Amino acid sequence: MDSPVFKKILDNEIPVVLIFFFIFALGVFSFATIKVTFMPRHTDPVLTVLTEYYGMEPDLIEEIITRPVENLLKNIKGIKDVYSFSSRGSSKIVVYLDRKENPDMKAVIIKDKIQHISDRFPDEVREPAVYRYNTEDRPVMIIALTSQKHNIDELSRYVEKVVKPELLSVDGVANIELAGSSKEEYFIEQKYDNMARLKGDYEAVFKGIVENHISIPPGNFKDDNALYTVKFPNKYDDLLTLPGLPLLVGGNLVAGKDIFSVHKQIREDERVSLIDNKPALAVYVFKKDFSNILEIDSGVSRVLEKWDDLFSYRYVYNQTEGFKDLLRQLEIGVAAAVLFIFIIVLMFYRKFSIAFLIIVTIPLCYTGTLLFLKLFSRSLNIMTLAGIIVGTGACVDNTVIMLESVRENLRTKTIGDALGHSMAAVNKPVLSATLTTVIVFIPLFYIDRSKVSLYADFALSVSVMLVMSY
Repeated sequence: MDSPVFKKILDNEIPVVLIFFFIFALGVFSFATIKVTFMPRHTDPVLTVLTEYYGMEPDLIEEIITRPVENLLKNIKGIKDVYSFSSRGSSKIVVYLDRKENPDMKAVIIKDKIQHISDRFPDEVREPAVYRYNTEDRPVMIIALTSQKHNIDELSRYVEKVVKPELLSVDGVANIELAGSSKEEYFIEQKYDNMARLKGDYEAVFKGIVENHISIPPGNFKDDNALYTVKFPNKYDDLLTLPGLPLLVGGNLVAGKDIFSVHKQIREDERVSLIDNKPALAVYVFKKDFSNILEIDSGVSRVLEKWDDLFSYRYVYNQTEGFKDLLRQLEIGVAAAVLFIFIIVLMFYRKFSIAFLIIVTIPLCYTGTLLFLKLFSRSLNIMTLAGIIVGTGACVDNTVIMLESVRENLRTKTIGDALGHSMAAVNKPVLSATLTTVIVFIPLFYIDRSKVSLYADFALSVSVMLVMSY
């Protein structure tokens, strides 16, 4: 034997075989449990804080929600920049973190801090959500809902109040947006002459109206068996009742109708959704960063099927279907490639055993690569799949080189000596070829970080395939 290392491997063939079977089993398990995404994980440390207050105007959203949350975030260490967007019914704050910060840990800290001030928000304000959008910050699904029993506006209100919370509870779903229905709007027309005569302040009056739209808990009631919280209902049933409220203006108690009037109107959504030229409610599904799109697809389908008696649904766009089609095409392509490799090797060597040994190394390299991706929290995506396919050629090359060397040595040596001499003979050429190929990817880590996140998975999967083939 030319090398004591290879001699030791040959003397302990059973443990070596068991180790390979163990790696193969772990690789199969990794394939069943690995995260599946369309593109690689986005590494930019950006978080989004979304708070919804259905039906509220942007200026009130800004005052009640956005400013308090924004001021809180600016005092948290590790946050570089904060940008806020207040729109009708929602407050969106984009938080840029320092690159050394862990976004997942920082999201937990931010959510905990926000909970300290969220108690001051009105009851109708939904719990603030802190999440990371996917790389392109666009919906992974667009679903059209139609109903034979309800018109679009009725369907929209039901989906907003009942279906949307269940969709948000699906693991991996970050946000749900609805489009295609009309919205109710209330306009308050001020009576400036009366307010000037009463020497009142409109800003103070309407701030008081908003702040009084709460249920006041005056205390607790205790009996022999339990403790009950008592609430004094003080919410407005309808904005149209506001003119009938008694208000304190300039030290005088007056009716709301004396200083303003309320008008209700319907505003058509700027986004129109049609299916077969009929109105439909569009549902946009956004996913969290590094979440499994296949799990989101099955979870969303389960939720929608619960209401199949109320509405029917159709996928207008589904990123999952595109990825499933890609996986099916790759499966066919890999199977065809393996078959062609088997036929070509069989034609050259004219021995089924040699062709079989070469083909067996391919799934071993695949499972080893999948195990590595799983251990290092990588996902199965377009770039990793491309890297695995490219690495398949190197896997076959190294196996052919090894088997050819063994065949030559078998002419003059026993099988044990032939294996040992072949391993020692091809070790340096195969190792040098593997290292030079892996080194080619080093410059990738000197480019912009956002681009590294795109190509790193490809480089890693190719490199691991090369190492596994060695």
